[in-house]
Order: sequence, then C-alpha cells, then structure tokens
Amino acid sequence: MRSIMIFFIVILFACSSKSPSYIQGYIYNEGRNPLKGIKVVDPNNKTVFSITNDQGYFRINQMINGRYLDVIIKSKKIGSVYIARIHPEKGVNYAFIEGRNDTLFISLKEEKIISQ
Repeated sequence: MRSIMIFFIVILFACSSKSPSYIQGYIYNEGRNPLKGIKVVDPNNKTVFSITNDQGYFRINQMINGRYLDVIIKSKKIGSVYIARIHPEKGVNYAFIEGRNDTLFISLKEEKIISQ
C-alpha cells in the first residue's frame, strides 16, 4: 500500500509543470553575427525590456501577459518576437522562454525580421 502511495506522489510531481519565469534568446544578423544594442520590450508594459549584449543575448527576468515582444532598433519598431503561438490542432508552442536558446535573425539593411 505504501509503495502505491509513493507511486502516485511521484506521478503527481512528474505531471505538474512549473511555468517559465523568464524570457531569453539571441538576436543575430543575416550573416549569423550577434547584434548588440537591440531593444526587446513588452508592448503592454514599456518598463519591461532588455537590450542585447555583445553576444546578441537578451533576458527579461519575468513573464509577460501577452504573446509577443516588440523589437526596437534606434527607437523604431521593426517587428515582434513571438513567445507563444497558438495552433488549433497542435496547441500552444513556446519560444524564447526559460532554458531555450532560440534565435531571431534580423536584416539591418532592410530593418526587418528575417526569421524566428
């Protein structure tokens, strides 16, 4: 009986998932070089943002309420980083969340997002 109880407790903890606590990723140019100084901001709360470092890395130490972040170059919005995409058959797909090394590629010449 005790082993059955332990089994159910292990299953309970294995099935419960902790929600992500931060957003992170990399931003590169079309030549796969890291971009420094790119601002990634929550469109619903402009005080929640990060700026990429020398390696093109950004990190926001909290989750946001929306599904995307705006990408800003020299005070101009060039596009959005989608952190949650919803598909009717596949469900929700997350990107740029805790523990992932997702990358966004930007064309500086055209000032637009090439791929995510």
